[in-house]
Amino acid sequence: MENDLSNGGIQGATVRRGRLRSLLGSQRKNDIAVCFTRSPLNGPVTMADLLDDVLLVTGVFFHDLYSFLRARALWFFSEGLDNRSWNEMEIRVYDSWGSYMDHAERFRTVLDGLEIGMILGEGWGKDYAHILLPVRVYRFRLFTFLSAEQVKGLLVGLEYSADGERLADFDLYRGKEKVSWGDLKDREKGGRGALGAASRERLFSRLRENDRKRLVELEERALSRREGR
Repeated sequence: MENDLSNGGIQGATVRRGRLRSLLGSQRKNDIAVCFTRSPLNGPVTMADLLDDVLLVTGVFFHDLYSFLRARALWFFSEGLDNRSWNEMEIRVYDSWGSYMDHAERFRTVLDGLEIGMILGEGWGKDYAHILLPVRVYRFRLFTFLSAEQVKGLLVGLEYSADGERLADFDLYRGKEKVSWGDLKDREKGGRGALGAASRERLFSRLRENDRKRLVELEERALSRREGR
């Protein structure tokens, strides 16, 4: 980012490094501070969440700088992955009770809440539980920097309610290869149900309160439809 701005990214802009603590209480009217954080940007960010290293930009209007950074957000994010790379996967959601949109919204809530990737496409498709027996599924194409095993761990946490009831199947494919829950290194003793409970607990511990509430609301709505049939 520093090189992009210094090498003519915005005409007339000059960039230098600084410290956040040195800016507090100072009167720098011509400087725009670009701050950094490890916290998700789709929720509240406090001063305590900001890193001390900042970039001080002068000679540019705020709107021009904001537009420049926003247009290159994905590039800057990819640059910060170090030796990690983007991975493309497919998620197939199946619910015999038909609450597909509730489960799709649950997945989006986790994706946005943890900021773990992007949806490249979604829509209806078919899967084959048995030979010549097609079932309707809702599919996501996911672009993420997480490994397939990490994504599978999150998906297993979405498959079960707080009471241990199976909500849906979230099958994960890496290319043509299906990633099994048995591939998870931290799988629990006691089978898939125990793994689902532990994965759900870990998932909920990473989410903000409003995202946890949203997931519970969607789960209750999906379960209520079963009771109404």
